[in-house]
Amino acid sequence: MNKIKKETIADVPVDLVNVIELNKQELISKILHAINVSKNFEKLISDIVNLIKDHTKINAIAIRLKKEEDYPYFYSVGFPKYFVKRESSLLEKSEEDLFDNSGLCDHINLSCMCGMVLQNKISRSEKFITSRGSFWTNSSTRLLMQFSKEQVSKFRNECNRAGYESIALIPIRVNEDTIGLLQMNDKRKNIYTEEVINYFEDLCESIGLAIQIKNREEELTNKTKQLDYENKLLNSLYKINQLLNRFDLSDDEIYQSIFNVLIQISSFQQLAQVYLEIESKVFQTDNFELTSNYIKKKIFLNGLSAGKIIFSFSDDSPEKNDDSLKAELSNFIEMIAVNLEDYLQQHRYEKLHMLAEMRFNTIWHNSFDAMRLTDSKGNIIAVNDAFCKLVDMQMHELMGKNFDCIYDEKTDLNNFIDSTIHNSGFSNSSIQRIPFQKEVKLKSQKKVFLKITFSIIKWEENDYLTLAIFRDNTAKVKAEQNLVNLEKLASLGKLTSFLTHEIKSYINPIKMTISYLNKNTPINNGGFSYTNLLKQQIERLEHLVKDTLEFSKCGSVNIKSINLYSMIESLKTSFINLLDEKEIILNNHVNADVNLMADFEKLQCVFLHLIENSIEASKQNGMIEITADINLTENFTSIKVRDTGIGIKLPAEIFEPFVTTKSCGTGLGLPLVRKYLELHKANIQLLSSEPGNTIFEIIFPLNGVNYGHNSYN
Repeated sequence: MNKIKKETIADVPVDLVNVIELNKQELISKILHAINVSKNFEKLISDIVNLIKDHTKINAIAIRLKKEEDYPYFYSVGFPKYFVKRESSLLEKSEEDLFDNSGLCDHINLSCMCGMVLQNKISRSEKFITSRGSFWTNSSTRLLMQFSKEQVSKFRNECNRAGYESIALIPIRVNEDTIGLLQMNDKRKNIYTEEVINYFEDLCESIGLAIQIKNREEELTNKTKQLDYENKLLNSLYKINQLLNRFDLSDDEIYQSIFNVLIQISSFQQLAQVYLEIESKVFQTDNFELTSNYIKKKIFLNGLSAGKIIFSFSDDSPEKNDDSLKAELSNFIEMIAVNLEDYLQQHRYEKLHMLAEMRFNTIWHNSFDAMRLTDSKGNIIAVNDAFCKLVDMQMHELMGKNFDCIYDEKTDLNNFIDSTIHNSGFSNSSIQRIPFQKEVKLKSQKKVFLKITFSIIKWEENDYLTLAIFRDNTAKVKAEQNLVNLEKLASLGKLTSFLTHEIKSYINPIKMTISYLNKNTPINNGGFSYTNLLKQQIERLEHLVKDTLEFSKCGSVNIKSINLYSMIESLKTSFINLLDEKEIILNNHVNADVNLMADFEKLQCVFLHLIENSIEASKQNGMIEITADINLTENFTSIKVRDTGIGIKLPAEIFEPFVTTKSCGTGLGLPLVRKYLELHKANIQLLSSEPGNTIFEIIFPLNGVNYGHNSYN
């Protein structure tokens, strides 16, 4: 046979070689990444083929993988459909001697050049075969011209007929076994070099290793499925045992749940039918039919049949022909039958007892009323969650302690009710179930109105327990007090309205008379005018009437957006004379973007009273400071009014009506402030009453505040 000319890099266009050379490293990196991350075998092979094509721009690429005795195409891209269909199998015909003994081997089983490469039956001394058994050519037409017509006739030669000139066939091996082939065809000539072919041979070694790993993973997956079947049986048995110990389910619900578990134990649920009969109750899959292949276990109660479990297998069920699976399933059903027998004989009675106990515990711990159980010595032996919440103490802080541990030792209301019961020696049965109601001060310093009902329970012959049920009636009592106050205020309002009209009719003539006298009465030696004193007293009376009338009104609010900064500045202007007289600095530190949704007149009245009080309490060169901070987390805005005045002498009573420390005060200013704020769902508190640092804080709800352009309504 004529020697075939060896193709060299000089025959290859430089630009195509460079494309392959430049992308080689990136390609191997991406293929290795695909090998590492791919969990699906088919996806892995398709990714490898597509990556090679994208990076090399070769026309057509395919991978053949071994399937029994053949190596069909597993995945291809770029080849025509007819080509793939025609050339996929390599077993279409037998090949006889193709070349003489000087070159190719005899009696190959796989056809075409792909088959010869796969079977490694071409001598590696041939110019178109590499040392690792790969075939490549940059011109299939030129290569075929080197063979005789007889030799060419024994090739399929579909690649050349399809117009492919550059062809590379790289075997994919694992150790010494050939498991596949990488085929790369291009209609252009001269795109391969020895270096490129060597590169793809290295790449195919990595692909072979990846395929081996994936095959082992599949083997491991199959073994895992077998173990999974066993675990499924064990987990199902565990679920059934859990169901048999559920005290919140009825028997019918338990049996139905067990039947559902039985259905789920087979990997092929639709191929096995299940039948469960227990205590005359029957559960079965749709169209249940007892085939010739089934597993059956009976359930007995006191020696008598109480039911049965049946698994009936169809012809396609994997359990039918797998003796090991059937044996495991049979043991599993046997254990279920034993557990059901045990449940019927014993657990049911225990369940009824524990169910009653569980219901009692549910009532005890979820009761709205606070409950406490004490022994004859007054020691606490049980409390519920509502009691802990009421007294603001943890359960471990209460258990074993005397009942009076919940009360404040300093209060004179500490244990009036409880001591009435425990000091009686449990002899007075008339005490039982009689409710007491009294205000007490708890250890947490919280004052509450408690309604307590006692029940004395005989425990042993000479011992008793006391069950006390506590209900916090603080809100109810306060609501009743508020209702009484509202009724009083309504009456006061009517009276005040009448008195105001009458008093005003006298005040105006008196003021006119005083004004006349003031002009015509000479000032005494001390520069003092008695008419000015009368005028001041009349103005005080007028102010008292106005505050009393305003406080007695129930009131309503006309809500609109109010800029707090502007309001404070306006009030600051109105107090300019008083501020200058005492040289007091009023600092308005409110952000200019803070807007309150409020009634303008009532909110103005609030700050008018607070600023006026601060001015009156301040000495020369004092300071008043107003700030506003919005707390988005707690949903409120905090407004603070601070002054450096003389402080407050009666901090606990300042919000009570008619309580004042001023010589000419009405005692209605701060109560009126609180009333107006409550109309806005806001409240006010005195943070500090110390001289030089008196601070009032207004907590205004965020749903009534706008900050800049953002509304929190």
